[in-house]
Amino acid sequence: MPSWTIHDKWALRLGINWRISREINLLIDFPEKWFKQKYPSERLECSRFLILNITNQDPCLVLFKLSKFSEKFGHDMGRRRKWQRDFQLHCIYKHYGIEGIKAAILHHILDYVESVSYFDKEEIIRRIDERFGDLIYYANSDEEWHQAVAKAASEVLDFVKRNITDVINDLITKRL
Repeated sequence: MPSWTIHDKWALRLGINWRISREINLLIDFPEKWFKQKYPSERLECSRFLILNITNQDPCLVLFKLSKFSEKFGHDMGRRRKWQRDFQLHCIYKHYGIEGIKAAILHHILDYVESVSYFDKEEIIRRIDERFGDLIYYANSDEEWHQAVAKAASEVLDFVKRNITDVINDLITKRL
């Protein structure tokens, strides 16, 4: 996966505050460390009883408890499972607003682009759209954080597409 230097570089070019970029990098790559910093008095353990009572809970606690319970907790959490992605984005919105959501979507896209960088630009863009484009449809929801996700996704996808050649070059160069 790309270094945090790469993530921060592209986040800054998108206009994201460096501190927010770093916090999002930590949340995505080392979620347990992030959780312990933000929720020092909470425990990560979860039981079936707690799962039944997750409505109206803090989205971050739901994310971590469900992920721990389902044994899907760890690095890159939120990229492969839509339920985790949704709770993660809601959690991020709670702590960092739309700027945090942009940083998270960008982080996941950069990681993904690196994994498919052997394809040509057009195919990479097609795959990015296929994998992340559904976030734009959150605009159809009445929830404020969904609206933020849709706006952020649209902006980040456009930004990555406009800069795809430089993004790929950065990812390939740093790997060598």
